[in-house]
Amino acid sequence: MLKFEEIGDYRISAHIFVSEEISVDIAFKGEFPAPNRFLINKFKSTPKNNEIFKSLFIYFSSKKKHSDFVDFFSHNGYFYCVFAYKKAPKIVSIYNRDMCTASFEERIKIFENILIKIYDILVVHRAPQIIIKNIVKPQNILVDSANIDYFNYDLRDLSFEEGFGERTVIKSISKIISTMFEIELSSRYNKAIQIVFKSCKYGIYNSLPMLMADFKDKYEEAKISSFLQFLKQQFMLRRYLIPRITSMIMIPSLITAFVYLIYSKIHANEKKVDSAQAVMIGEISYAAGTEDKSNKEISMELVNIPLNTTQEPDEPIVLSPDAPIEFEDHIVKFGETIDSICKENYPSDSFISGVASFNALEPTDSLVPGSILRLPNGASVSLYLESQQNVSNSENSND
Repeated sequence: MLKFEEIGDYRISAHIFVSEEISVDIAFKGEFPAPNRFLINKFKSTPKNNEIFKSLFIYFSSKKKHSDFVDFFSHNGYFYCVFAYKKAPKIVSIYNRDMCTASFEERIKIFENILIKIYDILVVHRAPQIIIKNIVKPQNILVDSANIDYFNYDLRDLSFEEGFGERTVIKSISKIISTMFEIELSSRYNKAIQIVFKSCKYGIYNSLPMLMADFKDKYEEAKISSFLQFLKQQFMLRRYLIPRITSMIMIPSLITAFVYLIYSKIHANEKKVDSAQAVMIGEISYAAGTEDKSNKEISMELVNIPLNTTQEPDEPIVLSPDAPIEFEDHIVKFGETIDSICKENYPSDSFISGVASFNALEPTDSLVPGSILRLPNGASVSLYLESQQNVSNSENSND
């Protein structure tokens, strides 16, 4: 008969984490095997831990309908927080680059559900910071076979932090993004997911609803980028076929080119010179195969026409900050300038002044790392400048 360590009504079946002051165990009630299992957080009774225990007890005692909370009790100099234990794969194990089989859209829906649950715990239920700090971690987020996500209340990091708030939670969400979308973040095509990840990591979002709204706006763009990444993966999986396909195409192409070359040589002498079009030089008409029987001279002024080989430099573009132009947000990295960003994203130096004026800056102004610079769309800028020119020409003609 199996023997288990007993704590009150619970029997320990497995240890998840053990230290001098804290341990996290999986337990059950009654006979083994039991249908329900529990996650028991065991804390040593110290003045610091007692204050934390008191705040947790007050919170969960007032939340009688909390589905995950089970029990609080103390025993032999320790106190225990008991929660329902969920048995499902962790996102750190099923969404890493080597093991991920879920589609991009499937992961998007799961991530949105995780954000909603975090918002519910943070804003609606106003859970203590220690709860939020511990569960908003990839190792405590689970997804079952039906794509339903859960949180395990593993409270091993038992400590309060000064200044812990909503923005700190958002920074923690960046770790969830890097776990669930590791493939997309490594792709240079998927700018949308990368912008959301960096905005979380550097604390650009002020609130969780702002993050959720921005993520929803970038969903379609991210989906297209993910499709491109999918095509790239499929290409890489089949790259061994390229030499075979190339040889299959090249041989018929070379035979066709050789036959056409022989045919062209045979029929080259059959072309009539009369079919050539006449060329007018001044008042004289010339055709192939004819002689010039006129006494007219060709003025060299008509022949020696000077060519303009100079190229005018690009004129600087000036854009109003409120101009109706499409743009993309660029998060400034350390060491970047308006000049370096423009040279990387535009074909002409004239956009340096345009980007600066569009952001109400001077081209030589320094940029703060982590700030957002609006980069106007090149095609949209061309249409805008053309419309401005048309308006100017119309006003001049009226004058």
